[in-house]
Amino acid sequence: PNHMGGRYSSLVKFLASRARKANRKWNRKAKEGRFSSSMDMCAIRCLARLLHTAHLFNLRKEVIRATIPLLNHPNEEVRQTVLSGVQKLFRADAQGDSTLEVVRLISQIAVSQGQKVRAEMVATFLELNLSKDVIHGGSKQRGPVSKKKLSKKALQRRKRLKDVDEQLDRE
Repeated sequence: PNHMGGRYSSLVKFLASRARKANRKWNRKAKEGRFSSSMDMCAIRCLARLLHTAHLFNLRKEVIRATIPLLNHPNEEVRQTVLSGVQKLFRADAQGDSTLEVVRLISQIAVSQGQKVRAEMVATFLELNLSKDVIHGGSKQRGPVSKKKLSKKALQRRKRLKDVDEQLDRE
């Protein structure tokens, strides 16, 4: 059982290295219309599946760093494969840790690439599950709280937050 973890780690690292090499090859030969290696595409499919099926395991950062840059890949099949994996990850990730890592990496890539970002990279944001708590920065309290239990400062703070929320809604 202990030696299986090492093999699994080696497999993920191998798949990630194949995906990175495929991305570098395309960056050099972006004008060619076909994908050069079926092994590279197989590695990309495996990594895309790992994104959403094993997003809680210890090598998820390695998988994320290898796959997310491929959303800007010249080959549409590669982009769509990774996009599908990212969309499924966003739906499956209840804790939000993996989603946060993906969003941060996409934003870093978007900043570094400027306007040279493909639509699939931006399309991932359409799948984000944004609740009102996230949008309003967690300022809204969950469930009714009786005013008798709150201190005077807490009541004043609540009133100020309510006023700010109303102003934001008007704007």
